[in-house]
Amino acid sequence: PDGATLPRTLPSHCRRMRSSASPPHLRRGTSLRSALHSGNVQRVIETLTHDDTLVHTPIMTATGCEPPVIAAIQMGCRASVIAVLLSHGGTATARSRCGASALHTLMLSLKDGEISEIR
Repeated sequence: PDGATLPRTLPSHCRRMRSSASPPHLRRGTSLRSALHSGNVQRVIETLTHDDTLVHTPIMTATGCEPPVIAAIQMGCRASVIAVLLSHGGTATARSRCGASALHTLMLSLKDGEISEIR
């Protein structure tokens, strides 16, 4: 979304944290990262239904490997997508690579006029 290019390979610390490759029955392009990037709630649900461990697997973002809840916030996903991650076991207390909480990451991602809309 912000035009930053992502590296083609995962850094070694992300490869170690990654649990396993996507199940073979998923077609190419159905990773949680691509589902989040699409912003499509149904696609996120389907991806997590195929492999519920993905909600705990760090996702490569422009800033590095992040927990899925943090990655979704950074990608600008709607609240309904975040709710799906949380309902599938995502961690609301997740911390970004720099130590920011999910709420702090959300607040940093909001534009000036959006804060009043939360109330």
